[in-house]
Amino acid sequence: MNKADKALGTSEQRKRMYKSKKMWVIAGISCLTLGGGVALDFTDISVDRNGVHLVQRTADAAVVDGQLFTNVETTSNATESLPVGQPTNVDFTMDASGAADVSVLGDTSREVALQVPAGTDIEAAGPIQVHVEVIGGLGTVLDPVVDALELVLTGLDTTIIKAAIGSEVIDNLNKTLDNLKNGAVTADYTVDPSEATVETLPDGSQYLSVDLDGGLGTALSQTLTKTLTDLLNTVKSISVLGVDISSITSPLIDGVLTPTITSLSSGTGNTVNQLVDAAVLGSTTVTVPTTITPDGSTSPVEVKGAIASSDAINLDLFAGVASSTDVLVDLTTAKANANAQIDALTALTDAERADYKSQVEAATSTDEIDGIVTTAQSANELAQAKLDANTAIDALTYLSDDEKAAYKQQVASATTVEDTNNVVTVATAQNLANAKTWGTGEVTGLTNLDDTSKQSFTTQIQGATTTEQVEQIVAAAQTDDATALADARTTATTAIDGMAYLSTAEKNDYKAKVASATDVAGVNVVVSDATDQNLANAQSWANDEITKLVNLDADAKQGYANQVSTATTVAQVEQIVADAKATDAALVAAERTKANATIDALTYLSTEEVAGYKQDIENARTVTGVDDVVTQATAMNFENAKDQATTAINALPNLASDNQAMFIDKLADAKTVADVEQIIADANAADLAVLADAQDEAKATVDALTYLSSDEKTDFENQIANAKTVTDVATIVAQAKNADVADAQVWATNGISALNNLDTDAQQSFISKLPDAETVTTVEQIVADAKAADESALQDAQAEATATIKELTYLSDTDKSTATQTIDDAITIADVDKIVADATANNLTNAKASATNEIGKLANLSEGDQTTYTEQANKATDVATVEKAVADAKGAAELALAEAQKAADTTIADLTYLSADELTDFEQQVTDATTIADVTQIVTEATNQNLTNAKESGADEIDGLKNLDDSQKKTFVEQVTNADATDAVEQIVADAKVADELAGQKADAQAEIDAMTYLSDDEKSTYKNQVAESTDATGVNKAVDEADATNLANAQDSATTEIGNLANLSDSERTDYANQVTQADDVAAVEQILADAQATDLKNAQALAETAIDDMAYLSTNEKSEFKQAVADAKDVEVVTQTVTDATTQNLANAKESATTEISDLQNLSDNQKQTFIDQLTNAMTTDAVEQIVADAKAADELAAQKADAQADIDDMTYLSDDEKVDYRQQISDATDATGVNAVVDEATDTNLANAKESATTEIGNLVNLFETDQSTYTGQANQATDVATVEQAVTNAKNADEAALTEAQKDADTTIADLTYLSADEKDDAQQQVADAMTIADVEQSVSEATDQNLANAMDWANGEIAGLANLDADMKQSFDNQVSVAETTSAIEQIVADAQAADKLADQKSDGQVEIDNMTYLTDDEKSAYNQQISDATDIAGVNAIVDDATGQNLANAKEVATTEISNLANLSETDQTTYTDQANQATDVTTVEQAVTDAKQAADSMLAEAKKDATATIDNLSYLSSDEQTDFKQQIANTENVADIAPIVTDATNQNLANAKTDAVADIDDLQHLTDDKKQSFVDQISNADTVAAVEQIVADAKLADELALQQAEAETQIDEMAYLSDDEEASYKDRVANATTSDEVTTIIDAAEATNLANAKEWAHDEISDLTNLSASLASSFSSEASDSDTVAEVEEVVDEATAANEQPEPEQTAESDSVPTSNASTTTGSQKDETVVADAAKNVATNNESTNNVVAASLPLSNAQAATVGTATESTDTPIWNDNSLQNNVITPAGETATSSLPNAVGDQMISSNGDASGASNPYVATNGGSHQGQAIDDRIVYNGSSKEVTDGRANPQETDEQTEKVADVRPYLVGIFAFCAMFLAWIMRRKDKKDQ
Repeated sequence: MNKADKALGTSEQRKRMYKSKKMWVIAGISCLTLGGGVALDFTDISVDRNGVHLVQRTADAAVVDGQLFTNVETTSNATESLPVGQPTNVDFTMDASGAADVSVLGDTSREVALQVPAGTDIEAAGPIQVHVEVIGGLGTVLDPVVDALELVLTGLDTTIIKAAIGSEVIDNLNKTLDNLKNGAVTADYTVDPSEATVETLPDGSQYLSVDLDGGLGTALSQTLTKTLTDLLNTVKSISVLGVDISSITSPLIDGVLTPTITSLSSGTGNTVNQLVDAAVLGSTTVTVPTTITPDGSTSPVEVKGAIASSDAINLDLFAGVASSTDVLVDLTTAKANANAQIDALTALTDAERADYKSQVEAATSTDEIDGIVTTAQSANELAQAKLDANTAIDALTYLSDDEKAAYKQQVASATTVEDTNNVVTVATAQNLANAKTWGTGEVTGLTNLDDTSKQSFTTQIQGATTTEQVEQIVAAAQTDDATALADARTTATTAIDGMAYLSTAEKNDYKAKVASATDVAGVNVVVSDATDQNLANAQSWANDEITKLVNLDADAKQGYANQVSTATTVAQVEQIVADAKATDAALVAAERTKANATIDALTYLSTEEVAGYKQDIENARTVTGVDDVVTQATAMNFENAKDQATTAINALPNLASDNQAMFIDKLADAKTVADVEQIIADANAADLAVLADAQDEAKATVDALTYLSSDEKTDFENQIANAKTVTDVATIVAQAKNADVADAQVWATNGISALNNLDTDAQQSFISKLPDAETVTTVEQIVADAKAADESALQDAQAEATATIKELTYLSDTDKSTATQTIDDAITIADVDKIVADATANNLTNAKASATNEIGKLANLSEGDQTTYTEQANKATDVATVEKAVADAKGAAELALAEAQKAADTTIADLTYLSADELTDFEQQVTDATTIADVTQIVTEATNQNLTNAKESGADEIDGLKNLDDSQKKTFVEQVTNADATDAVEQIVADAKVADELAGQKADAQAEIDAMTYLSDDEKSTYKNQVAESTDATGVNKAVDEADATNLANAQDSATTEIGNLANLSDSERTDYANQVTQADDVAAVEQILADAQATDLKNAQALAETAIDDMAYLSTNEKSEFKQAVADAKDVEVVTQTVTDATTQNLANAKESATTEISDLQNLSDNQKQTFIDQLTNAMTTDAVEQIVADAKAADELAAQKADAQADIDDMTYLSDDEKVDYRQQISDATDATGVNAVVDEATDTNLANAKESATTEIGNLVNLFETDQSTYTGQANQATDVATVEQAVTNAKNADEAALTEAQKDADTTIADLTYLSADEKDDAQQQVADAMTIADVEQSVSEATDQNLANAMDWANGEIAGLANLDADMKQSFDNQVSVAETTSAIEQIVADAQAADKLADQKSDGQVEIDNMTYLTDDEKSAYNQQISDATDIAGVNAIVDDATGQNLANAKEVATTEISNLANLSETDQTTYTDQANQATDVTTVEQAVTDAKQAADSMLAEAKKDATATIDNLSYLSSDEQTDFKQQIANTENVADIAPIVTDATNQNLANAKTDAVADIDDLQHLTDDKKQSFVDQISNADTVAAVEQIVADAKLADELALQQAEAETQIDEMAYLSDDEEASYKDRVANATTSDEVTTIIDAAEATNLANAKEWAHDEISDLTNLSASLASSFSSEASDSDTVAEVEEVVDEATAANEQPEPEQTAESDSVPTSNASTTTGSQKDETVVADAAKNVATNNESTNNVVAASLPLSNAQAATVGTATESTDTPIWNDNSLQNNVITPAGETATSSLPNAVGDQMISSNGDASGASNPYVATNGGSHQGQAIDDRIVYNGSSKEVTDGRANPQETDEQTEKVADVRPYLVGIFAFCAMFLAWIMRRKDKKDQ
């Protein structure tokens, strides 16, 4: 594989990698010889490539003389030419001799390199065989061995030693010494092909390189390792009875051999590097199997070889000193491929192709072949280009024939493809230019396009890049030309239809003229004429309209008529008529306006009445009529005023009914509206007086409501003041009373919500009662009940919290007491909960500390597991989880040991070489192990024993092999002895068995190779040698496989060549057989395939021959049969070929005979003509030539007949004149070939067609019912026809269209007449009959016109009747509508006039409704109402009226918004934001109601804001605790009196300032009252108060002052306490006093006092120890007991009491001890602990030993329970028992409880059954007795071991003093002789015990 694209390292980097032996090769050492000629045979050595890193190299051009040998010869095993492009296996061998100086190598490696030229690829194809003779250079490694061995031989060279060890040993050592000095080594090894690299040199050539040093280092290191190991074993085996010779051999063994062997055996390191670096190579042979793939560019391929240093491999090396060998390349396939490519060049002539193929046959390389093919392809490309060019030129339709001919001549002269293409390009450009010229002419001739459009199209044509684009542009221009005319017609028709004053007949006439116009200009003239006629008709109509106006005088009418006559547009005429009508209407309108104003002033008319009167005014046509309406309205207004007054008086809510009757009676005497209004005013005044009395009484009631705020009272009083009725007043009073209760409920809700000790549900339960409370008294009782419940809840919480604290088992009593006291002092449940939470957290922290300590002691847990469980404990959020983590840790420790034992059992069970007894023994050891480390050691010992047994078994098995000689067996046995694993032993035994089988395999293989017939003798010899040299079955099989593969390959090559020469095989058959050969698996298959191919070749030749004979058309059937039989009988291809030749000759003869007969039979040739053709047959050489002569004769025969047919065709052309026919017949007679005849017929045909088109044009032009456009269409169809039949069809189509047009016109006319709705049935029938009888469209149109006129007259009669029936129109208006009907020109116009009349009838009603609606719009001014009413009066249609009402509605809404904006902006108590909000609401409203609602909402919000501000301010005042009651009342009254929110804030500010001033005054007085502060300190606080700016700051200053006062008192008391501490030294006393004086907090003083008391207590205990130790009459154990009790004392008084008791005991005599009793060891092993005092205590006494973590452990005494230190997890004794308590995991708990005692429970996990004692018996206990292992204290380990036996014990005291050991023996006294003495002090001792028990019980 080519790896040239990979980067290379420097030679120094490669050297370093080789020397570190990170790169290895698979090496085999067949024989290694030391200098003495002693040969040591070795099996193959397989070296693992650990961490292989290949270094790729990039060759450079530097000239370095790096050759390692002076002579290198390169050869190959290639015997045949190599196929091009196919990989072929070639082995290259380099034989090198003449070693160069080792300095040539330098800091690089040795490499073998093979170079191949550019275009040839090379890869390694198999193991590289290396034979190396190292002729020196190993001294750097061997010299120290030689020197040391010489010293050994010198030391052993004594008579005594020689006699003891024998001279043979000495002689062998001397031989070994000689061999080491010589140091020559011969080695054969292989390099794996994967280690080869391929690089590309700058010239494109490649070289394959292989490193030789890796395998060499492996061979040398392992060979020397074996040699030196043998030497080492020999020297070690030397022994002399009674003589120590280690001083002689040790320098060699320990100083040289052992380290050298170690450095060599690893295969890496400096020593191996030195071997490789220093080795001097002699004769060297390297065989490199490769795969060569030539590309055929050179032949032969020169391959160069070299052996050189790695950095010398470059172009110069190969160009200069490298040797080379040539390998031939087979070009057969390349030539065949080239010929095939040339055959495919169809544009070349046969002669050209033959010439190129002859050049290919003469070529000697693929490059030359490729060049020839390229040249041929270029020639073919040019020929093809010319063919394509001529075809392209022929297709250029805008070129003239002369232009085409000229361009074709240029093509013929072209010498390159580019030149050819350029000619086509130029021709194409000319063709485009010609097309553009044609297109420009076409566009210029278009008549309906304007110049701009034509210029646009012409520009597009000039920009076109193809003729297709030109043609498309011309087509588009033609389309636009036609479209312009059509658009002009459409626009004109639409314009004419829109001319309202033209009659239908006039419109139809003008539209017909438009349709017949042939260009746009003609269309425009018609439109102009129509426009003028329309204006004239409009002027006539206008004069009629003006005449009808009844209110204009004659002069006014004439003035308008004059304006009409001078108008120039219809719009002007219509405006003049409108102006005249407006003036006529204005006269009556003025009178109506005055009348309407009068009606509007009559305020007691209803809206309907006003509207009715105004409608009457509107309907009046005279001024008198208008005035009559006003009189009627005035009278109705007075009557309405009296009616409304009666209603108003009856509606007065506060006036009694008799008083109402009195005022109503007065109305009868009223004379005017003013009289009526005065009576109403008097009644209203009387009503209000009744209301005022009720309001005064209501205000007094509201003032008495106690929970209403002043604002609420004010609000209710305002509501009362604003009340309109007595009923309203009563309702307001009821509301005020309800509000008073509601305020009380709010006060109660706030009060209950502020009760901190009631939860939300409890608060809600009281609050939920409030809504049901109907009186203030009930509300107040609910509040009282809630406060009582609040106090009860706090007490319950405190009791529950105190109980919780007691259950926190990890808290000290002090902590519990402190927490309990804090709970008692708490004033809220939240405070209680926090205290409990803090205590619970401290309890959890203590539990975690205990767990961490206990988990740390579990020896079988790994550090990681200890960390895991410790983290579980420390991450726990509750104590149960902490305790579970400890339990889990203990379980995990036990499980870890069990898992280790299980794994060990599995491992040992797999040791197959152990005996059953050994297996049982090791398994028992594992079972007995107590630690994982012990288990591991047992497994190691079992594994070692297993290996020993395996070696013994392996050696026995090797000795039993029958095919190995003793030397080989010895070698394998030694390997077994040195093996370090059973797998290695088994592999060595297997290798020995393989070696035993190898010889027989080699003989079989050589016989098999001899039988391979396609191998050459050299190949057989080579493969048989490979078999002989193979070192294993794989090598033998590989050699046989390679030989078999070569034999098959040779057979395949031979068969492939033969198949390639079989000419009658098809390419697919040849390829198929060749592929079969290539894929054949054995030689027999190849031979069969060749036979099959040869048979197919003959069969194909016969088939081709039969086909050829069958294709010989001129052979008779018998002749074909005879020839085909001869082919079938042929046994080889040559006979087949000759038979085909004979048949071809006979076929030609027969063809000539047939042709002679056929020519003779031709009817139209003369005899001379026939003989001429027959004579040509004589010289014909092929049947094709014969057939061509016959064809020519037949063509000549056919020409005469063709002329006769042509003349007949001319006679059939009906549109040719007689003269034209004569002329064309003569031309046919003169024609000399068929083409000429056809040309004449074509021309005649064209003339006949032209004549037919001319006739058609005339005939179509005479069809009167076709439009000109249709005539043009059909004429166009005829003129565009390409044959006479199509022309005639166009004429037929035109005639049919003419008939269809008439039929369609008649159909349309019938439809039109049917739609004339005002015709009678008879009139319609008559008109439709006239249409049916019409012969032309013009006749049809005339009939329709007459019917339309009659329909119009009938419509006018109907309209006059409809108008006459309209009840609301006066005669003048009816006459006006009748006049419009009389001049109407369409029925739709008439119908519109009738509709207008009906609309006018409805308009009056609509105007009346609109005016009423406007009068009701309250935000319109009177002027606005008047203006809108006038607009309605002036409106001319209903839509106008509606629009005016809409405008008025909008103006009313706008006015309402303006009023609202003003009102809202005047609300001073609304913020600007709120004002904006409500203003926006108003301005965004879409109706007046919403506007008014926004104003109402704003007012309510303003009132609410004022009330809220007052409420907040009042609450603030209430919270100013330093204001006096009078001050608060005054400020609150000021707030109550404000009417503006802005005025409240200054009042609150004044109150706040006054509150601060009062607070400061009180604070100064408080500070003055403090008894323990100095005056300066007081003044400091007073100054701070003066500067304080808030009450909170003032209060904080006072609090600080009080704390300072308390601190001063506490400091004074603390000094007194310190003075009373008798055991403090003077320095300690002074120090504590100084700290107290400097303390800044009460807690700090307390801490200092606690520390002083602790020191005082410690000093007292130290004094007690001294005092007790001075009591000489006390026994050591009793003194220790008193000393321990003093240490356990909690107070100085207790210490002093202990000293007093000890002193008293000292005064009592102690019995003497007798002989020593049995001793009991404290433990089995010595354990160094921190303090191991020898102490004893009296029998049955307890001793508390403090561990280094200050916790008390090992409380052991009869009959008391064991302490927590010996308890485990969850066991609990609920009864008195002396039996062990078991955990729920079946492990013993060891909490032992004698009668009357109870075990502790739920304790941390600890050890197993380490104490069995409740009665003083330790005989059954296991060892060691471990109580605790308390970690470290002052760097010392404390191991508290205890033995208790009922009389005395030895304990540690937990302190770290001088190092002592724990392994001591305690002498135990027999107590029975001393019973008498004990009775002497029994009373005192019993008292002491009882006191201790009492203390414990507390």
